[in-house]
Amino acid sequence: MRKYSVLIIEDDLTSIEILQKILKKHFTGIGSVVSATNLHQGLEAYTRKQPDLLLLDIEIGNETIFSFLETIAPTKSEVILISSHQHFGVRAVNDNIASYVLKPIEIPLLKKAIYKAIHNISQREAVLKKKQEQLEVDAAKKIAVQGIKEIELIATENIAYMEADGKYTRVHTQDNKSRLASRNIGSFEKELPSKKFFRTHNKYIVNVDHILKITKATNMQCVLENQKKVPVAKRRQEVFYKFLKLT
Repeated sequence: MRKYSVLIIEDDLTSIEILQKILKKHFTGIGSVVSATNLHQGLEAYTRKQPDLLLLDIEIGNETIFSFLETIAPTKSEVILISSHQHFGVRAVNDNIASYVLKPIEIPLLKKAIYKAIHNISQREAVLKKKQEQLEVDAAKKIAVQGIKEIELIATENIAYMEADGKYTRVHTQDNKSRLASRNIGSFEKELPSKKFFRTHNKYIVNVDHILKITKATNMQCVLENQKKVPVAKRRQEVFYKFLKLT
């Protein structure tokens, strides 16, 4: 379960203790909680910890928290301002603060603020994960096949199967052509999309999108759309069934 880190900046030690107790009692998703009683300590802690959530009092000694926020901007941390004064609320809205909680703290309102902040983080991380996955998909669309005289970029969707040839690899495409690549088959296995390509044998990797049928005779084989046959080693058959979601 994802745990969220918190930095509290508050110049009143009693208020810090109250916040720490509330977090411990009511939020199982909160992990580490650090605190600072002035802006200098707060900036050091922020730089060191890069917290998910910032719980910030507005008036810190003779300063306000807004100078701290200007220093760390732009920040990925979700900011929750906590103050005894309502008049800071307008600036909080203008500064795109996640939530504004008035003192004395009402636990339901603090819960709402923290859950909102966690939701924002989850949404942001989901978007980032999707972008990263798309980058991985895009990166896997073509693979470099280095021959003696040239390097050819081949779309992975056009690769029917690969065949080990000593320290080299023969790359067989759906148009019945093959290229001899000066790399071993193991290095290709690490780069190919793992949901599309399966190592059926020490010597072979097959693109399951090009399998027409699988013969279950004494020696199991994948019959491809171009009628080429790729063997499946006995020790790989059970794993292959699972890969195809047949078991």
